[in-house]
Amino acid sequence: MVESVDSLIERRKRIFAKEKNTTIDNIYVIPKKELVVGQEYEGLCRNSGKATWFGTKFGYDRYKFGAWFKDTINHFEDDNGYDLFIPMKVINNEQKEET
Repeated sequence: MVESVDSLIERRKRIFAKEKNTTIDNIYVIPKKELVVGQEYEGLCRNSGKATWFGTKFGYDRYKFGAWFKDTINHFEDDNGYDLFIPMKVINNEQKEET
């Protein structure tokens, strides 16, 4: 059985809220129309907790079979049957410098 996008978003919002020690009511899922090209976002997908918006897809670093490589993933509004990135928070420059 394939999980619906709405169900996936709600499940990942619960995970994100738990990780951030907050409630699900405080989690805002960022729609595609509000994304900024080149901006990095914190969110959830199967393989990463952050990704950069490139205008049509997100890019992120993925570790697989003992090596790191660049990969892309769709925004949840562009469901293609594979994993989706659900952006929930903008990563600003100060946060980037801390990591």
